[in-house]
Amino acid sequence: MFVRKMLFAPLIILGVMSLPLAASATTITLQFTVDVGASSSPTFVSGQSYAGTFSWSDTSSVVTPGTTLVEYDASGTGAITLGGVASSLPITSLLVANDHNSGGVRDTFVLASADGSSSRIWLDDTTFSALSSVSVPSALNLSDWNFMRFDIAVPDGQVFGTLTSITVPEPGVVALLALLPFFARCASRNR
Repeated sequence: MFVRKMLFAPLIILGVMSLPLAASATTITLQFTVDVGASSSPTFVSGQSYAGTFSWSDTSSVVTPGTTLVEYDASGTGAITLGGVASSLPITSLLVANDHNSGGVRDTFVLASADGSSSRIWLDDTTFSALSSVSVPSALNLSDWNFMRFDIAVPDGQVFGTLTSITVPEPGVVALLALLPFFARCASRNR
């Protein structure tokens, strides 16, 4: 019986892992930290660091097509969260620019609220090497950017700062974390 379990366990694990991987392929979760530079919110203190998250779909529909600049619809994605507090304005657009000339050639990645400035994560690279296309990126590396701004409208004010880290967890890591309870249950049964 134990041998049969050991033979089928890898097949079961591979089968279960493929489910979360397929489901998470269209959702990208951005985890970040911010050093607050200025804040009109009593919740967020200047000079402090806070963690945040935001998720979007890599299949967002195109609002404004282009060859060097594309705006995607991000209206169904929700709000940026910072320190557990959701922004008061949801993100509605995702702007991706690759080698775009707008006052200088640059790559740009912007998540923005409807008014374009109250809540946003804004990355700029004037060496135009951060992005290779205007497709929605599935990974972001902070070291590829030389301008990393963060503005968020929260219920009790506005927070401005600089992004200090960005992580886009690999779907495989998320799948393995989801399997931890399964492994723990199997280990406890074999005792």
